[in-house]
Amino acid sequence: MKKKLRDLKQSILGLKPVLKFLKDDLTGFKGITFMGGFIILAFLTIILQLTGKLTFLDVIFLCLIFSMLGLAWNILGGYTGLISFGHMAFFGLGAYFTFASAAGLPPFPFQLTPWVGLFLAGGLTALFAVLLGYPLLRLRSHWFSLGTIAIGEIMHYAFTEIGAWGAERGLLYGQYIATERHFYFLYWPGAINYVWVTLAFLALEFFVLYILLNGKLGFYLRSLRDNEMAAQALGINSFNNKMKALVVSAFFAAIAGGIYALRFKYIDPFSSFTLIGKRVSSVRIAMVGIVGGIYYFIGPVIGSFIFIPLLEVLRMYVAPILGERFVGFHVMTQGVVALIFALFASSGVVGTLEENDAWFEPRKYPKMLFTSEAERMEN
Repeated sequence: MKKKLRDLKQSILGLKPVLKFLKDDLTGFKGITFMGGFIILAFLTIILQLTGKLTFLDVIFLCLIFSMLGLAWNILGGYTGLISFGHMAFFGLGAYFTFASAAGLPPFPFQLTPWVGLFLAGGLTALFAVLLGYPLLRLRSHWFSLGTIAIGEIMHYAFTEIGAWGAERGLLYGQYIATERHFYFLYWPGAINYVWVTLAFLALEFFVLYILLNGKLGFYLRSLRDNEMAAQALGINSFNNKMKALVVSAFFAAIAGGIYALRFKYIDPFSSFTLIGKRVSSVRIAMVGIVGGIYYFIGPVIGSFIFIPLLEVLRMYVAPILGERFVGFHVMTQGVVALIFALFASSGVVGTLEENDAWFEPRKYPKMLFTSEAERMEN
């Protein structure tokens, strides 16, 4: 009887983050704003579909993809303090695994629906992240960032030599599947269905990460970010918790890569593992977190819906006016935006709003879990 009561108590305690999310974050002004944003997004998507503004639907799709990527990146960059410039390695692996499983390419013996293939791609990429984490997570500060850049470049050139997966030519999705089986292979001509698919996976990621990061894992990661030596002195295992963060981050980044590849129906090593310059790149993934606020859970989502439309407007409307001499104008904008936020809003949009009490309630806990001896003397 006592064992049953203890098990019941543990089950209830395990639901505490979920209950907190439902009670605190989906009620009041914050909850109304949050839920209202999703309702407006869904309504806007329907209107754009009915009016035929497919270009804007693609922008919404990109915002959702970058929201997924930004949330995944923020587990490392924001919560753990490990700035990664190699998340395109996970993105690209997810895209290739999703295509290969749907097409029945080696090592997959038969064609698998992407509804399952996306989760399989995430799992295989997470396994790759485990292998990658053993050498990479032993690096500190800028050495970790340089290591992630190296991994991305290695993946880029390695995939140009894999002939079974198209090598430099890449893979065209429609050549390997029965294109009339739209739902089974997630093969649709427009963007609208992919918007709904991405929105569903984003909601899943949001829910899972909220529970994880408001539990013990989130506390451990923030402790390691603020003062790793003090956290280790209190018994927090640095390597194991960083590995968990890397695996979860890789899993959701891979799913985002798979959905993106399914939408545009083509992948190649140059667009799947790029550091900078393409429509999706490692630097751009980091930028949505920086713009929104890397120390805040919702930051990357806010950053995606601010930063990505700006770049797309510059790419589609401003760059053609400037001509070939300014063909990289929208890419240069990334650096300008980074400088502006570094100088005037280092906490990002969400952090700036919170500091001015514009939307969030004031913090009820110190921003840093551990302070240095010098800071304690000053206070």
